[in-house]
Amino acid sequence: MDQKVFSFNALKHHLLFVRQMIKFYSKEPGQNITLLADEIKQIGNNVMDLYTGSITAADIIEQIESQLSRIGITDMKEYKKWLGYLGYKRIELADNSSWILRFGLNDEAYIHFHPARYGKHVTRLTGSAWKTALATVIFKNEISGQLNDIIDRINYVRMHYLELSPVKKIIPASSLDIALKLLETNLDTYIRTINPRGGICL
Repeated sequence: MDQKVFSFNALKHHLLFVRQMIKFYSKEPGQNITLLADEIKQIGNNVMDLYTGSITAADIIEQIESQLSRIGITDMKEYKKWLGYLGYKRIELADNSSWILRFGLNDEAYIHFHPARYGKHVTRLTGSAWKTALATVIFKNEISGQLNDIIDRINYVRMHYLELSPVKKIIPASSLDIALKLLETNLDTYIRTINPRGGICL
């Protein structure tokens, strides 16, 4: 089965891929910033599911392809028939993570997949929070010389790159807090102290 038939937004749904991308941009700052910002904006603002497991995106495709082959699905017509009237199927991979398979937006990449909500190795976040965390970390070298305070840096990328309104604070256990924690190894200024009376000190 040709790899081109698979459709997957790794920037939106795959933490390991994002961490590898961050390493690349930290070594090669300034590379296609405008293009990357546009891709990040495409994530949207709605609730999304992020796979946090260790299977690479390429291996996920390989495992999905293997399962489809075992049940005799080798082309678009068979795949569409297998999806049935509901239009989707749920499958499980080697690490017990669950994935939803749907029909893609075009006939070329007709196998679209994403993590199943509330599945193993999956974290639910708002798209706006994930975009904010991504942009804050990836564009660190673009803004680190101008701003040191994390809230200022967050609001800089929200307004300049993401067309989002500014935030006043980071609420503990919020989507933004969780997203930043997932990427915190690359966010050296995000040092958190929880205030027992509520709120967060930076």
